[in-house]
Amino acid sequence: GRSINEGWSIYGMTKCGLDHFTQTAFAEQLNEKYPIQFVSIAPGIIQTNMQAMIRQSSVEQFPDVERFIEYDKQNALATPEETAARLLDYLWSEKMGTQPLADIRHV
Repeated sequence: GRSINEGWSIYGMTKCGLDHFTQTAFAEQLNEKYPIQFVSIAPGIIQTNMQAMIRQSSVEQFPDVERFIEYDKQNALATPEETAARLLDYLWSEKMGTQPLADIRHV
């Protein structure tokens, strides 16, 4: 959601909106006595049904389809279980609450 993909303007816009909201809410909480922790997490590309559908697209439907087919061929997609474990590791780490945007591929 943080990179540009032709044909995904609405998808990217919603992710960008979430990131902006999170950054603003994070900043608003900095001086609160009992701050709420906010973080927008980029999980990376996950082997999901959405990915399977993307790989079935034509180049006309999704110009970057070959890149996503290669991700699958090279086993570059994280499993949902791996992603969940990374997410939990991040949420329980000392990094949680220190920044508004995080990428759990780099935890």
